[in-house]
Amino acid sequence: MAVDWKSLRPHVPAGGYATQAGEPPALVARPDERSLRTLLKETTEPVAVVGPAGSGKSSTLSQLLREPLTHVGCVPILLDHIRDELKGITLDASIEDSFRAFTSPTSFDDIMRAMMFFLALMQVSVASRGSAVNIDEPTRRARFQEVCKPYLGLSSHDQIRSLARDLRAALGVSQLVILLDGMERLPSETIRADLDRLLLMRSEFRVVAVLPAQVLHGPDAAWMTEHFRVYSVPPVVVAPSDAPQAAAGRAFLREVLRTRVGDEGMRASADVLESAISLSGGIPRTFLQLVQDSAMYARLAGREVLRETDLTAAVKDQRQSLRRLLDQGDKQEILRADGTDGAEIPRERRARLIASGLLLEYEEDGELVVHPAPILEPILRRPAA
Repeated sequence: MAVDWKSLRPHVPAGGYATQAGEPPALVARPDERSLRTLLKETTEPVAVVGPAGSGKSSTLSQLLREPLTHVGCVPILLDHIRDELKGITLDASIEDSFRAFTSPTSFDDIMRAMMFFLALMQVSVASRGSAVNIDEPTRRARFQEVCKPYLGLSSHDQIRSLARDLRAALGVSQLVILLDGMERLPSETIRADLDRLLLMRSEFRVVAVLPAQVLHGPDAAWMTEHFRVYSVPPVVVAPSDAPQAAAGRAFLREVLRTRVGDEGMRASADVLESAISLSGGIPRTFLQLVQDSAMYARLAGREVLRETDLTAAVKDQRQSLRRLLDQGDKQEILRADGTDGAEIPRERRARLIASGLLLEYEEDGELVVHPAPILEPILRRPAA
């Protein structure tokens, strides 16, 4: 049976809502000692979720949607797969603005509008399921208007409190957690101000936000650690391959792949997959992208089974992409930091290197240690011409 390598979808988070493309990839438990769910049980503080691109931050938030805490309702904002699900809804200008805020917020006000849109979406969906006949588009649109109208503008804290109260009632919970996925895409100069405003409403809802590394390593680092608990989603450990931690990390990545392509895909190219795991540095998205690109080269050669030559070509492509992210002086700083905690690297540079995946941060024996991305290492160690 042919392997459906297109089903890999490296950029689609696991465990989200179903979309027009089909069911979301299944969640696979990470080999981490503490889950985000456990942290939320232990604290009432806001939580900052951090980690390099592709490490699984969005999937971590999706797990809270699939396995919510008792009496806690989660409101997801900026989940790309939800945008796909809602493409068919026709809205007028005011509600379209709220829909844009729901999928691509750029400010605190957008986040509030996104909460309003979620309430409308939920109430209209419930009404649709309870109807004996299919609700036509004009009726659906009118119901969105009806739910959203009282909150348009959200100019005062009283309105926001009213919205939060109505959300809690609609969800049947006593606590709200706002899941902000992707705040690293917001303008860096506004993130601190938006978070400040969100914290003013902490009596109404808790915030779990995916934040860029620059926030934790830049000038606002002290403020962040004072107001937020930090939950890290690092690469899983995959080397040395005989280490206990690495065995668990490699097994995790194999299972992530198996849930997307099935057992046949795992058997067809086992040796290549092990090499791809090592080269990924433990970043799930990088691993899946390497496998998908290798499959493309195999198809071009008229084969279903992946070979090392396919992986070599895929690595070359990704290496060139990473190479373009290097600034002057990065090579020396990355090599100098290899195997240390990276504290010697200037903060802003360190944040950029970690966020872009050029420098990978792991926890080893309870300490943070950084290493170069394995794909990039040959370029870093190549003697200057």
